[in-house]
Amino acid sequence: MREEGGQEVAETGGAGRTRHLAVAVLACLGLAGAASIYDFRNDIESRRRFADTEFVAHIALEADAIAARLHARSVATAEASAAAAPAAGLPEAELAAWNHAALDVAAHPLSEPEHAELARLRASLARLQEVATESRPSVPPARDGPADREYFESVEAARALLLASVHAATEVPVLGRFTRSQIATGIILAATCAAIVLGVWLGALYNRQRQRDRKAIGALGELLRTDPLTGAINRRGLDEGLPAEMARSARAGAPLSVVMMDLDFFKRYNSRRGHAGGDALLRTAAQRWRKQLRPSDLLVRYGGEEFTLVLPLCDADQAHALVERLRPVMPDGQTFSAGIATWDGHEGPADILRRSDHALLAAKKQGRNRTVVSGREDQIPLPLAEAS
Repeated sequence: MREEGGQEVAETGGAGRTRHLAVAVLACLGLAGAASIYDFRNDIESRRRFADTEFVAHIALEADAIAARLHARSVATAEASAAAAPAAGLPEAELAAWNHAALDVAAHPLSEPEHAELARLRASLARLQEVATESRPSVPPARDGPADREYFESVEAARALLLASVHAATEVPVLGRFTRSQIATGIILAATCAAIVLGVWLGALYNRQRQRDRKAIGALGELLRTDPLTGAINRRGLDEGLPAEMARSARAGAPLSVVMMDLDFFKRYNSRRGHAGGDALLRTAAQRWRKQLRPSDLLVRYGGEEFTLVLPLCDADQAHALVERLRPVMPDGQTFSAGIATWDGHEGPADILRRSDHALLAAKKQGRNRTVVSGREDQIPLPLAEAS
């Protein structure tokens, strides 16, 4: 009982460990999946940011070029005559197109520094345009004048906008020197490795549990095919074992014999010794017989005091010799009668059992304590001397 209780506790603990490992594997897989989704969304966001940076860089470079042309126009206007000034032309259309593109870029989800630098750039270009459109040919150009200041302001704002955009697109480390993407990748790798290790462990536990279950099922099947009193095979085991031995003999082309044995006058023995004595006789006889039989032979308790032997690779004479070896080991001088039938290669299990049973009846009619071979019932063998 203690062993059974300990085994039950061990099996319960094993099932608990299996459940816990399964939950741990699912948790690791869930963590890896969540980190993968986060990394995927972060990658999409990074791609969007790089696209926005490309637009902002294009705007900043165009603004730099427009500022240079406006500044050159301002210098040309101040140095040339009023009549020659309109010949150079002003990039009003280009500046208008740039302003329209800048408004489109401002509609994107930019960072606060980007919005500030873009607004500053638009304002400086507007002031630079005003300075460039003023025609003062009589006034010599002054170094570090309004045109120069606004030009440098525009160039500075364009470069600041480009730097702000690049900084916004660059992933900033959030833990030491690791970025969000690197942390997510590390979590994915760690969770996946943990899931693999736990999965291998879970598989090993599950395989061990299956082996334990198969052993338990095999032991249960053995119990179902075993007679509890004698330890011999019961009728269920005979129904399974005899067809299998017949099929094996058919494949090998080897003989197969079946023996039916019945203890002589067993009811009288029971009356003298009681049922306990009769059970002891049956148990001892079966134990001694098994020692005389080959490992391939099947000893079956057919019912009551009747036993059956299934003897592969034995013809009638070999089976007869084997049965005679069983008589001297009988306990308490008990005798038995036997009938032998050798398989003809065509009949079914019920037919060969019926022929061996008929041979057993013939042995009883001829005086018991003898062996009769099916087909030789007319030969009357001499009875063995009963042990005193």
